[in-house]
Amino acid sequence: MFKTLIGKFTFLFWLVFFSIIIPVYIISFSYFKEILIKEEGQKITFLFRGIEPLLAFHISFEQKNNVKFLLNKILKQYDIAEIRLKDADGKIIYEKKKKILPQQAFYYEGVITDPFNNKSIASIKAEYSNKNLKKLSVNILYMLGLTLLLTLGIFLISLFLLRRDLHLLNVISKAFLKYSHTKEPVDVKVDNATQEIQIIAKTSNEMMYTITDYLHQLQLFNKELKEKVQEEVAKQHQQEKLMLHQSRQAAMGEMIESIAHQWRQPLNNIGLASSDLLIKYDLDTLHAQEFHKRMEEISHNIQYMSDTIDDFRNFLNPSRKNSYFNSVPLLKDVIKILDAQFRNNAICCNFDVQTKALFYGVENEFKQVVLIILNNAKDAIRSRQERNGLTDGMISMVLKGTDKDTVLEICDNGGGIPPKIIANIFEPYFTTKSKISGTGIGLHIAKNIIESRMKGLIMAENRDDGSCFTIKLKNYKESEEW
Repeated sequence: MFKTLIGKFTFLFWLVFFSIIIPVYIISFSYFKEILIKEEGQKITFLFRGIEPLLAFHISFEQKNNVKFLLNKILKQYDIAEIRLKDADGKIIYEKKKKILPQQAFYYEGVITDPFNNKSIASIKAEYSNKNLKKLSVNILYMLGLTLLLTLGIFLISLFLLRRDLHLLNVISKAFLKYSHTKEPVDVKVDNATQEIQIIAKTSNEMMYTITDYLHQLQLFNKELKEKVQEEVAKQHQQEKLMLHQSRQAAMGEMIESIAHQWRQPLNNIGLASSDLLIKYDLDTLHAQEFHKRMEEISHNIQYMSDTIDDFRNFLNPSRKNSYFNSVPLLKDVIKILDAQFRNNAICCNFDVQTKALFYGVENEFKQVVLIILNNAKDAIRSRQERNGLTDGMISMVLKGTDKDTVLEICDNGGGIPPKIIANIFEPYFTTKSKISGTGIGLHIAKNIIESRMKGLIMAENRDDGSCFTIKLKNYKESEEW
């Protein structure tokens, strides 16, 4: 019943009817009945008080016939059942009953006084019925009943007039409910309806068609957007592959340069030992002990070169599996790889370990990040050495932090980064080097690895007479291995 407007309207009417109209009807009837009873009593009281002076006059002059005539007339004309008149001694002067009252009786008692000396000469008592009162009560009930029927008639007429409109509103609501499930517009026809219902129906139809058209356009837009996103993602992946390929080529060139620096001294030692053996052999001054000594030197340098190749092969291991790794040995490996280049360029690299850190990610990718930053620091120092004659190049690495976060700072004294470009150094293909010596993707790759893959943070700033790169990563737990 409460799910439809008609049901709610009917319930509201009967609620008002039984909670307001019926109580008002009962209270009104009781109120008017009390008023009628009071008015009826006052009428009889006024009647007898009006004839008491006349009765006193007739009694004083002993005109009993006049008394009887007057009281008989009153008894006949009014709805009075009995009148009893007694003198001062209690002797009945007049007593007469007209009928036995079937209804509740009302009584009047009064004292008649002598008009000349104001002494009591008689008493009168009358009994009257509520016949007139009953008639008035019936009339009141009839009027209130008519009011009740009129109210009910107004409700039925209102319900009849509103029933079609309420039904049409229900039809519109069902159309919306069906549309919400099927997304297919439903034409709502409301012929001969009121102007307001026609406007609502028209607006509803327009709304459903508008929403359907909007949903269709939205689906097309989502489809186009999905295709564009897939296309852009494919382009991004292709660009990342190209950048990674370029980065690997650059790293490979730097590795080859590092190998050349590592092999330069051993090859020189091998060449000197070989030349010494050849000269002494030609001069026939080569002794067995000298021969074995030189061969041992050659073998030692060859082993060193072989170890160097193993170090670089392990460093460039292509594994891309995420794992937990200890940062300290990894950083030491990177320093070892670049150690020869640092020494050849008069660069001192210090590593200060203040905390134990265990990172999560691809170990070789983190190596690549540190290698990129150290190579940039080396190139900056070499450039300053060429420009300003700097003699003591310095790179400092500090590993510090808490149990939750670890910070790696890599600082140099290479003169720093120009302030106007420091905000752009992590952008792809942005470089301060020449096109021959720089691709501009190193720091972009480093930022992508640290922030996208390892969920960390990398920043750059100028300090003192150089630049400082800060890498902040989550420390998963302390490592006991160094």
